[in-house]
Amino acid sequence: MRADCLLVTPYYDPNIVGGAEISTQLIAEGLSGRCDVLTFGRVNAERQVNGVRVREICLPELADLWANPLDGTTLTIGDKISGHLRAHRPTRGHAAFYRDTVREGGYRTVVMNANEAAMDRPSLWKGAHDGGAHVVLALRDDSLLHQNIGPLHYDNAYRGLIQNQLDWVDALVAPSRYMLGLYAGAGLAKHDSRVIPNAVHLGDGPEPVAFGEKSGVIFAGSIGKHKGIPSLLEASRSFVGDRCTELVGRGPLVDECRAAGCDVRDWMSQDELHGEMARAKVLVLPSVWPEAFGRVLVEAVLCGTLAVGSRAGGIPEVLSHDDRYLFPANDAEALAACVNRVLGLSEEEYAKELTEMRARMAKFSVDQYVAAWRDVLDGVSA
Repeated sequence: MRADCLLVTPYYDPNIVGGAEISTQLIAEGLSGRCDVLTFGRVNAERQVNGVRVREICLPELADLWANPLDGTTLTIGDKISGHLRAHRPTRGHAAFYRDTVREGGYRTVVMNANEAAMDRPSLWKGAHDGGAHVVLALRDDSLLHQNIGPLHYDNAYRGLIQNQLDWVDALVAPSRYMLGLYAGAGLAKHDSRVIPNAVHLGDGPEPVAFGEKSGVIFAGSIGKHKGIPSLLEASRSFVGDRCTELVGRGPLVDECRAAGCDVRDWMSQDELHGEMARAKVLVLPSVWPEAFGRVLVEAVLCGTLAVGSRAGGIPEVLSHDDRYLFPANDAEALAACVNRVLGLSEEEYAKELTEMRARMAKFSVDQYVAAWRDVLDGVSA
């Protein structure tokens, strides 16, 4: 069967920097044979990943922008300015390349992430539209709502620009009602808009860890201010127990976290991360920025660990708006109280709450996620 859908994402296995590429991979492999993947690479190449055709393209002028999250390099002023300028209007050559890619592949649908700046976003949108495809935009963050160059912010003007560019887009999909509403409130909406919550696939998952062997607090993600790390560090001084807080990831506050006595671990494989989650007693996601979803919360629960998070973005939806597991963003005292409540649970209480939380998160299954995206593609084909 020839693929009729092209999934476009800046990063793809093994280049994993966030949840967007994991979601893309679940769609591609769940709808095997129906979807190809177009992603950025260090060189132009084509490969197969778990039966999925993956085409890598390298746009030299954007290579540093793409590599920055992978290599931890520092972007030059020129790189930053170039990235800003390319977010404003399509370039003729790139738009033509994407148009021809869609036409030559015979793709009826092109699904894109909102954060594909490294792939020259406006050129991608226009090229897919001009190629005759039904263009679906997956909203993964709030990056289309804000823009600045240094201290100069021009959000309203930028949103007006994005509103015009959305003429090249036919449908919007978001992982949470919050994210869809955030864009609608900013005047960026489409008649065809829907919520498809993210899914988590653990495979066999980690070995179960007995309650008596679980301890401490874990965070996994970007170690920066937008993830609420300052409030986590302040709260960690009040956590009960003698195990230091563990952070898994990279970011600008790594040294500060180590100085505060935290155990900071670099990126690791998903299997290794899930093992770390299983050994912890609670995972915390203290974000202050509007999280589109909060995938690590679901991962932790499926690994047998209770999760708590801030009332930011889509996090309350993932945690079923249960106040026992939520705290105000940027409130270290409330964060500590929320975490310590979980750390103080008895084995029986912990098992009961974990069973309830797992049942609530059954809706984030891969089967339901793939079925929802199949409906999107079938609607185009009908």
